[in-house]
Amino acid sequence: GAGPVSVVLEARKAWVLDQRGQRPEAIRQMERVVERAPGHLWALERLAEWRWAEENWTGVLEAAERMLRVAPRWTVALAWKAAALEKLPARSDEALAVHEQALGIDPGFAYSGRRVFEARLANGDLNGAERVLKGLEFHAPGDEPLLMWLQLHARRGDKSGVLAVMARLARSPSVSASMLVHAHRVAVSAEAGMEAEQELEQTAREA
Repeated sequence: GAGPVSVVLEARKAWVLDQRGQRPEAIRQMERVVERAPGHLWALERLAEWRWAEENWTGVLEAAERMLRVAPRWTVALAWKAAALEKLPARSDEALAVHEQALGIDPGFAYSGRRVFEARLANGDLNGAERVLKGLEFHAPGDEPLLMWLQLHARRGDKSGVLAVMARLARSPSVSASMLVHAHRVAVSAEAGMEAEQELEQTAREA
């Protein structure tokens, strides 16, 4: 039978196959699961994940669209759809609208927020980028929005803004070394590299 218990067991078997390194067989098994239970979101998400690893972008898109039929406002499914579209040259221009849809549902959804912010920055829509960033900062504060503020100030040629954010980042207890390296590169692009280095050295002395 195709009862809920047997579907869960079959999905679990597919996951175990993948854990054992038998991904092609795991994918085939999970495809059988979603044929029997088209609304099984966990199975569909595993399919998207495994197909992504196999670089099967159309397969990822198909899984994402099936997820969205069940849960049309699920930002994770929208992220899978947008990520797959970005990989498909004929449809990559559709991805931004999907990210914007996800951000409309959850203004703190960092994955799509970053993509929309970067697109607005690239198009010179700095006020639009700032609106996205303020939503992210309000709903999902942390080091990532600070780095984005740094990029925005750099694009505006606002050296004092760059240095003020650099000071906040340098003093953040959770900031990673790689993020500080990235931040320094952004500061250099705004011709504030020397002052940024002084800020980092000052913070190191205070630590």
